[in-house]
Amino acid sequence: MCSQALMVLTAFLVVVNANKCMGLPSDCRDEIPLNLLKKRISITYPSSILKALGRHDQNKTHSCPAWSPELLASSHIEDRSFSPWGYRINEDPKRIPESIPEAVCLCHGCISFSKMKHTLDYTSVPVTTTMQVYYRTSCGEHKFRYETKWIDIAVACTCISPKMG
Repeated sequence: MCSQALMVLTAFLVVVNANKCMGLPSDCRDEIPLNLLKKRISITYPSSILKALGRHDQNKTHSCPAWSPELLASSHIEDRSFSPWGYRINEDPKRIPESIPEAVCLCHGCISFSKMKHTLDYTSVPVTTTMQVYYRTSCGEHKFRYETKWIDIAVACTCISPKMG
């Protein structure tokens, strides 16, 4: 058991030393690290987001829906919100995960149920969360480094009072 551990450690040190001799940082590699591969495979999104993405054509322009009483009967919270939203896919091939569903506010203003229409009495803004992602950067011929970064992703929209000057 100890001899196997010593062999693994020796092999690791040889690779690290070889990278240093070639001028490559020790975290350069030619494949996705196992922990990032597992993260890429295991990312799942709530079924409500996936259903909403299926209902909306990704290529169409998102627009503010005409208010109607039928919106209140929708089973989708993004339709019944005072600040309705749709989804788009935020894609970046150098990032893990490559594709992230992101909310897009459909209206500048908000729905006023007392007036039964969209108004500019309030402003529609995205609600964001911070998400950990990994970016691949080149560090030699066919070698890459994966850097952890935090990005803001819109998950919904809400209404706020407009700024007063």
